[in-house]
Amino acid sequence: MRAAITSRAEQILWNVIGGFVYQALVSGGVALILGLALQTFVEYPAVVGAATAVIALLVFGGLQRLATWRRGKGTKALVLSTPPLPAPRVFVPDYVTVEYLLGLYTNHTDIQADALLKPYIGKWMRASGHIDSVGSGQVTFKEGKRAAPSLFMYFDKSWLDRLAMLVPGSRATVIGRIWYIQRVWVNLQECELETVGIEEPAPSPTDAERVFVADNVTPAYLLSLGGTSMTVQRQSLREPFMGKWIRVSGTVSDMQVLSSDLSMVYLGTNPRTCLTFAAAWRERVTGLIAGSSVHAIGRIDHIADVFNSVTLVDCELENLTTPDAQ
Repeated sequence: MRAAITSRAEQILWNVIGGFVYQALVSGGVALILGLALQTFVEYPAVVGAATAVIALLVFGGLQRLATWRRGKGTKALVLSTPPLPAPRVFVPDYVTVEYLLGLYTNHTDIQADALLKPYIGKWMRASGHIDSVGSGQVTFKEGKRAAPSLFMYFDKSWLDRLAMLVPGSRATVIGRIWYIQRVWVNLQECELETVGIEEPAPSPTDAERVFVADNVTPAYLLSLGGTSMTVQRQSLREPFMGKWIRVSGTVSDMQVLSSDLSMVYLGTNPRTCLTFAAAWRERVTGLIAGSSVHAIGRIDHIADVFNSVTLVDCELENLTTPDAQ
């Protein structure tokens, strides 16, 4: 048996030589058999020899045409077997956040919400937050007062070295494929880290640079926009207020230190206003006690129907009254 063929050129040469020899042997064999048969009926040897040669040429030519046709068929098959290009990633719109997806369970049964969420399954989404927990390929973000995370992000083994370098409290942006949505959490698979880093505090803008909403716009008003309409409709009504500044007042119900650079103060319970303060306000914020009356300003960052809350960022205290002073 011939040794293994080590190159494409060798393979082609072997196919050509082997094919030629095979065709010659078959043609000669067929011509010889027919030539012997002709000797029985024809007395002249020259005629028999000429007829035998013609038969051999005809058979050889036919085998050549058959081989050419088969090689052409093989070439076409190779072209058709080329693997297709991977499908492009389809991302959900920017307004589709974890809160948006879970909010679809509000005022809907699980069956109704599952039907509304079905178009998002398999799509890609982008999520940003502060690192809370890093397990074996699993990452979660800090989420304020929630007892358990609502977003679980899963990475394959190629990301383990980078995940091991993540620091709790650092801000990260992740993209992942929506794999599963349940009433209380969203599962992302095939995740990738886009950006990781400690945020540098931006300089505080002056009142002249800040765009405030009208005085009659309160957190309760923002939550009431759209009523019981579809989430997309409520989102469009609230969009003009996002990123604007607002003045709020209320009674402190709780305070929590989220990380080394963030603290959160909660006003009221239902609805609830969540005030997020930077590190510069840590000393004043940690001194707040339940029942204190607070006047503050902040930038509208998020409105969550599922928690009946409005979250403000870049907050500053304008006035503070403790229960003893009232």
